[in-house]
Amino acid sequence: MDLVELAKQDIISRHPWETVRIRIVAEKIKQLLANELSSVSEIKVLDVGSGDAYVIDQLASIFPQLRFVAVDTYYSEEVMNSLNQGFTNADRIQLYGSWEDFSQDRHEVNLVLLLDVIEHVPDDVEFMKMIGSHLKNSFHFIITVPAFQSLFTQHDVFLKHYRRYNNSLLKNNVQAAGWTPSKLGYFYIIALVMRTLGKLKETLGTKVSDKGISEWKKAPWLTHLANTVLWLDYKISSAFRFIGIKFPGLSNYCIGKKK
Repeated sequence: MDLVELAKQDIISRHPWETVRIRIVAEKIKQLLANELSSVSEIKVLDVGSGDAYVIDQLASIFPQLRFVAVDTYYSEEVMNSLNQGFTNADRIQLYGSWEDFSQDRHEVNLVLLLDVIEHVPDDVEFMKMIGSHLKNSFHFIITVPAFQSLFTQHDVFLKHYRRYNNSLLKNNVQAAGWTPSKLGYFYIIALVMRTLGKLKETLGTKVSDKGISEWKKAPWLTHLANTVLWLDYKISSAFRFIGIKFPGLSNYCIGKKK
């Protein structure tokens, strides 16, 4: 969750969009690091723009071998101390509020996560180049971003997004940064339909909520149902993609390697 959303209000339960995305990222990690997960006792992962770090805390529970370092330039000492107290896996998560502090510890990482981050920076290509300059070794990467500039709304303004992406733009910018994509795609077909309707309402002058995923306060059974539907949405679109049929979605992903 972005820190701007975390500050909006108290979080009672996590939005299905966020919890299912963790499962999707976990599946991509299994694909990318299959050899390492079966043979290496410790794998280091860098999460850039980690926000409240809920995602990596959950991933640490899924993968005992993973040790996380997280950089978010909006972290203060107070924020980092507060987040550390809430982690389930605090012994395997190290937070940094600056790239200078990160670089001083001379980390070599196997995987870089950029999960809905690069849309927040004015120049995403230079941002990815900067990340690469702090990492002297080769690394895998997983990137997720919001899809389709035509769906840019006040919600994006609230989240301080500069842009939304399609696969072509994401691929071109990743390559321009010197990173090599191996697979791109979309996920969340149903959410795409809902956002399209929201965009239409906004275009017609209807006020649309800008609270984002922090506003989720649904009953447990409805949360479970939404999680199930979104996960099935992802698995069905993945199955169709396997046979060459590609559906659009509300989010893009790109995985690959920087040599």
